[in-house]
Amino acid sequence: PRALRQNQTFDYEQAGISYLCSFLSNALDLKQAIRERDEAESLRRHAEKETEKALAINSFLTDVLRSADPFRGGRGYATTVLEAVTAAESSISERFEGQPEVEAEVRHTLGTTFMHLGKYAEAKSLLQSSLDICLQLYGEDHMLSAAKLNEIGRLCHETGEYAEAQEAFSRALSSFDKVLDGAHPLLAATLNNLGILLRDQGDLDTAERFFQDALAMKRELFGNVHEEVSPTLNNLGLLFHDKAQLGEAKSHFEEALAVNRQVCESDHPTIGINLSNLGWVLVDLGEYEKALEYFSESLAIKLKAQGENHPSTAISLSGQAAALEGLERFEEALENYRRAIEVFAQSLPDSHWRTPYTRSLYARCLLKSGSDEGAELLQDSVDVLERILGSQHPKFLEAKSALEALASR
Repeated sequence: PRALRQNQTFDYEQAGISYLCSFLSNALDLKQAIRERDEAESLRRHAEKETEKALAINSFLTDVLRSADPFRGGRGYATTVLEAVTAAESSISERFEGQPEVEAEVRHTLGTTFMHLGKYAEAKSLLQSSLDICLQLYGEDHMLSAAKLNEIGRLCHETGEYAEAQEAFSRALSSFDKVLDGAHPLLAATLNNLGILLRDQGDLDTAERFFQDALAMKRELFGNVHEEVSPTLNNLGLLFHDKAQLGEAKSHFEEALAVNRQVCESDHPTIGINLSNLGWVLVDLGEYEKALEYFSESLAIKLKAQGENHPSTAISLSGQAAALEGLERFEEALENYRRAIEVFAQSLPDSHWRTPYTRSLYARCLLKSGSDEGAELLQDSVDVLERILGSQHPKFLEAKSALEALASR
């Protein structure tokens, strides 16, 4: 009987444990079900919000395009993209009142459009207001805020505001570091953009590390043949060109061009950039006829895509001038240099290095053509480049070397 009581007690304990285990299992299952339900509801709400955002943006952009419709009061074929976008900007706040997420994205989209059109003041106002909205909604450690910081960094870089650009890129990287676990397209883009900035500041070794990290990440994400891979290949080519490693530069430019010819239309602006960069390497290699072919094709693409007053077009103009100079077609070369200088002076701030650098090229061409007018201009250009870039930057050192060669004659 005692043993029986012990067994019965054991049975009761076993039953209690089994019941407790069953209760805990059911509770865990219920908790998991509630979590899955909450996640599904959160995804549903997010999808609805994204759909509403997309519909609102689509409606807005449709109205932008209607500004060209003569049956709706538009100017018809005479309306340019710039006019349509400019007209759209004034209605953003009223149109998206109470929809800050949508307003931020519209401002970002219009801001990048203005930047690509070379209208930097308008772009900066829109991009900054987009960032301000995101910071208010999400704080700085959020993907959308980091993306907006990256775009402001790009703009400040293009306008020669290097300190502001570096601050924006650094803040973006800090945010990505907190919200990402690994490779991401926006992180790769920011690494690439910071590399461009460092290269332009003359810090070539650090820039190369950023480019290599960006390239490895992009290849991990997209493979070897993708439109996101070619810009970093191109930037590595520019860096090796600065280091006078012309073979490395040429191979990277050729790979970038080959990728873009596979993934882009034949008249895409990116192909124009690739052709221009290859042309500059060929000028340094003394292959002037081939360089002239590349610059001519590049210029045709850029004129169609970006117009004659865009800085990118002026880069190809100055490259074409360099090829013509190598062929001793000085009159044509000088005319191309003058036009490029005019575009740079009109479209870029005084603090940007491209204008004085191109003036130094123009001055050297004047001297080669037998005119002494270039000596004073070369000296002035060297002084300005030193003030803007510092005494160790490759572009300054190149111009300074030309000035020293002139003095020794």
